[in-house]
Amino acid sequence: MNRYPVLTLLLPFTLLTTACVTPSPAQDPEQEKQSLIQNVLEKNVSGQSGGLQLTNTDRVIVTPVKTWKSVTGHFCRSYITEAWNDRTLQAKTTATACRNKHGKWITVSS
Repeated sequence: MNRYPVLTLLLPFTLLTTACVTPSPAQDPEQEKQSLIQNVLEKNVSGQSGGLQLTNTDRVIVTPVKTWKSVTGHFCRSYITEAWNDRTLQAKTTATACRNKHGKWITVSS
């Protein structure tokens, strides 16, 4: 005798409906990179990297380096962005972003 008759009935239905769900379309890689930068600058301490796997071989890593308050009173951060392809560093850039009055990080130099 099955002690869990409802589970037995629902499990096949759950698997069937889960398999039919279409994933949402992927974001544009540039949008994904900008989202990563926003997230890392907002949440990570200096030296703590955050990464994003764009494809099977392409990866972007963002590392905040320094944080300060500008003369206008905005918080700013310098950060490094690395683009990797199949374990090979393709590009490394340094940039500065400052938080605007709405809380969004805006890149002011790169």
